Amino acid sequence: MAIIRYLGFLVFFLSGLAFAEPVLIKELSQPAEIKPAPNFTLPDLHDKSFSNQQFIGKVVVLHIWATWCEPCRQEMPILEQLQQQFPQLVVLGIAEDSKASVEQFLKQTPLSFPVLIDQYGKLLRDYKIKGFPTTYLIDKQGFLAYFAVGTIDWQSPNILNKINLLSK
Repeated sequence: MAIIRYLGFLVFFLSGLAFAEPVLIKELSQPAEIKPAPNFTLPDLHDKSFSNQQFIGKVVVLHIWATWCEPCRQEMPILEQLQQQFPQLVVLGIAEDSKASVEQFLKQTPLSFPVLIDQYGKLLRDYKIKGFPTTYLIDKQGFLAYFAVGTIDWQSPNILNKINLLSK
């Protein structure tokens, strides 16, 4: 009887998680150590290579996500709005997924910023990703300035202030 009660509670608890609204992050964290962003070169859907080194001199939003992650999927159109709001920003979506999965997602949700494919998890290892989505703000010198694991409130005054300060 106790097992049935426990299983009932577990099903109730997990079903609540499935429909819960994600908690929006209103403040970004600074890395424990200020260091250059690890180098990467990744292809987009058209096999054009992008390197983080080509964006030195610009503020970069590096958004690491997956098509199977619902909060990630929901945040992508918001990042599109952020790109429109701050055209001087470079927004890069790094998909930890197959090319086919990303193509299918982008048919439903077109984006103007580059979406790169990290099918073999290079960034997962190099950036020590612990969860999805993970986002880094990289300063103009190519250093990791701020990060967050989870869905970000991109209209939070704290976050907008950080973007503005890095953009100066």
